[in-house]
Amino acid sequence: MTSSGKMSEDASNQTLPSGIARGLGDKSYEKRKSASLEITSLVRTLQDRGDNDKIAGLITHIAREFVRHKNYNHRKGGLIGLAAVAIGLVSDIDKFLHTLVPPVLECFDDQESRVCYYACESMYNIVKVARGGILEYFNPLFDGVCCLFDHTDPDVKVSVPQTSPRTRTGVPAAAPSLPA
Repeated sequence: MTSSGKMSEDASNQTLPSGIARGLGDKSYEKRKSASLEITSLVRTLQDRGDNDKIAGLITHIAREFVRHKNYNHRKGGLIGLAAVAIGLVSDIDKFLHTLVPPVLECFDDQESRVCYYACESMYNIVKVARGGILEYFNPLFDGVCCLFDHTDPDVKVSVPQTSPRTRTGVPAAAPSLPA
């Protein structure tokens, strides 16, 4: 789907099956969650095949067609989808952080508070999987988390402490590999 809501032929048919795409954009949390579970399974299958190009295309498609969509349900679904990709990647996540992290960070200051909440939840899952690999994004992540602590929506404020400890555990995990 494009930001206007129309399906783009190339990406939707080749990268993300239409049933999953419909589920990600649905207003029902349960349908978005179900679609995300299918994305995790799809990523694991692609990873087993060594098809990193399709994984990269999937991430790009979700970011472009969902996370940056004008409809907030699509943005929430896209954020859940990116978290699902991260969960599916496990040990290979470092190869894809450069495409996973920026769209989530962009949503930290979305005008819709529920999108901010989902961005925080998504980042929590990405950080949980990436561990020390997230250090490359430490400064923008820290800035984003600081802004979220000042958010007006109490649900967003409640989700921030979940992301913050994961970031703190990722830093010590990477410490042995940091240059002195």
